[in-house]
Amino acid sequence: MKKSSIILFLLFFLFVGLCPSVFAEVKKIKLAEKSSSKKGKGEAINIMADKLEQINAENKIIGIGNVKVKFSTTRISADRIELNTETGFGTARGNVVLIDEVKSQKVKCPLMLFNIHNQKATLYNSKGFIANEYYFHGKKVERKSEDHYVVTDGDITSCFGKNPFWKFECSKVDAHVGSYAFLHDPKFLIKDIPVFYAPYGYIPLDTARSTGFLIPKFGTSNEDGTFFNNAFFWAINEQWDATFGLDYLSKRGIRPSAELRYYTDPHTIGRWYADFLKDRATGETFWQILVEHKQRIFSDIDIAANIEWLAGSEYDKIYSSSVEERTRRETDNFLTITKNWENRSLFIETRYHKSLEPSVGSESGTLPQITFRNQLQKLGKTPFYFELDTSYTNFANKPNASSTLELTQRFDVHPQISMPINKWPWLNITPRFGIRETIYDHGKTTASASYSEPQLRTVYNFDTTVTGPSFTKTFLSKKKGGASYKHLIEPRVTYNYIPDIGQVANRISITDGIDSLREVNRTRFSLINRLFKKVPQGDSFITKEIARFELSQSYDFLADKNAQGSKAFSDLRFDLDSRLTEKLMFNFDGTYDVNESWLKSLNVEMVFKPWDNFGFYVERRYIRDSSTDVLGTIRWGITKNWQFDLTTRYDELKKRFNENDVSLFYRTQCWGVGLDVIKRTNYTQGEAKDDTRFLFQLELKGLGAFGSAGKKMLHRRF
Repeated sequence: MKKSSIILFLLFFLFVGLCPSVFAEVKKIKLAEKSSSKKGKGEAINIMADKLEQINAENKIIGIGNVKVKFSTTRISADRIELNTETGFGTARGNVVLIDEVKSQKVKCPLMLFNIHNQKATLYNSKGFIANEYYFHGKKVERKSEDHYVVTDGDITSCFGKNPFWKFECSKVDAHVGSYAFLHDPKFLIKDIPVFYAPYGYIPLDTARSTGFLIPKFGTSNEDGTFFNNAFFWAINEQWDATFGLDYLSKRGIRPSAELRYYTDPHTIGRWYADFLKDRATGETFWQILVEHKQRIFSDIDIAANIEWLAGSEYDKIYSSSVEERTRRETDNFLTITKNWENRSLFIETRYHKSLEPSVGSESGTLPQITFRNQLQKLGKTPFYFELDTSYTNFANKPNASSTLELTQRFDVHPQISMPINKWPWLNITPRFGIRETIYDHGKTTASASYSEPQLRTVYNFDTTVTGPSFTKTFLSKKKGGASYKHLIEPRVTYNYIPDIGQVANRISITDGIDSLREVNRTRFSLINRLFKKVPQGDSFITKEIARFELSQSYDFLADKNAQGSKAFSDLRFDLDSRLTEKLMFNFDGTYDVNESWLKSLNVEMVFKPWDNFGFYVERRYIRDSSTDVLGTIRWGITKNWQFDLTTRYDELKKRFNENDVSLFYRTQCWGVGLDVIKRTNYTQGEAKDDTRFLFQLELKGLGAFGSAGKKMLHRRF
């Protein structure tokens, strides 16, 4: 034999030896029709192996070497597989792998008994994962169905790797994918160190809503003492669920609570909540009932309702962890009904406010208010446009706890006609004229006079808005594909005139803007600067406004006629909103008193995120001779696993921090642990009380969070 022939023969032999699957035998067979299980009846399966033997007398197929069986959504691979085509029963040995592609399940073992007909299997000394994130191993694993596994003498965890951070060792795990894994004799271990034992337990195997006990939350506070928040979640159906809580506060007592939620369709959503506490520290009884509901009826009528009942002085200030709730001064109860047409709308509202300050005791509201609005609409082929505001309001007012509830009815009609003049693209002029008729069922009552008879007020108004002339300049990019910019300067002048109303103005109680109308002869001028950025994206462009700056001021022609000391020129107002880069947001607004030459107010806000793992938010609110507050948040991802948050609220005038929250959290693939330290000042009945809270949290992937995480009072989404 020639030398070249010998080399080719050796190469061919080596190729066959290394790549036996290229020459593997493949069979496609049909299952027998005799199976009592309807599933898989008569369906074909594919078998591939290095070597296949078919024993017809025994209805058996034997695959040896790199055996792969595919049936429906299930795949089995092993070194050797024997399958009875009549009964569907089979045996797999050596490097056995069972995979369900649809259910995201994979199990490995040295030996498996299975049945193709009913998809059942028994695996020995196996390990794998189910529900896409839960890992397990057991001496014996039974696959009862596609969604049901029973593990005997094994463990389950969501940690990947040979030595998981945490796991449950159990005598039996009854796992129902999409529901729960019921644990028998579970022993919870952290790094193989036993932490606790229970005779029974369960863990969720689905991220969807499921009935069961929620992970308890706990922490400590010098006001509440040690607290534990326990709750049971009930998934009633796909649209309804409920939560029942039982909180323990060592210094205050036990607080039961219940919450019902529903979402029957995108236009019907609601929430009912109630809790109760007999405070052992103060002896007071606290409770609250909250109702929120939104619904659309008859396809085009929207209903919204919010109802609050609170008992106990300053409930929110003592128990709420929300800054907004702890600083609010009144409840807001309302029922609204809205009906919209193409150019018209009807709005019916019943709203009632009740003071949360025990020393005030005021109440007010509208019982009800009905508003009909005709939007701006062109009158036929004329150049005129018509709009109308009509309302009926029944005001209720109780100035303090000792006074009686006063009711005042008001009917208001306000039609207006305008004629836009748009002859030039760079200049728009819109004059508008209106008449307002308002009738009250009675006038106001003061210590010196009482106006019990109806009051009629007629008010004329005229205003004109002039926008332009506008100026623009475009800055094109010198680089191909670069961004271009456009600067727009837009002046605007508005003139408002309302004649003298007369003595009737003094006979009307002031409730809202309609009541407070007075003689007006004022012009307002503003200069608006806009900066736009145009960025190429594929074959098109994206244009967005990255900065807007406005200067505005008004001049009052009636300054000499008005109250003594009033000035013709108002404060100069300036306002900037900007997002020049994706990493920086900077805004400010304020007022400057041109008569006294001092800064009257200034609010500055900045959000800066120079890196993906670091960003901060700072806001400063200044009102001359009144208040100066600084609010801020720092979020720093120290490493891939460590995150640090600091939030603060500082009162510059009182030179004290009203609230600080320091948070440190460590998170890995399957677990995390965090600590929050919150120190805040609560003002209860005018008395400042410091409250310090320590919140601990242990997060286990797939199980949830054990403990409490502080609510970040400040963190602007960037």
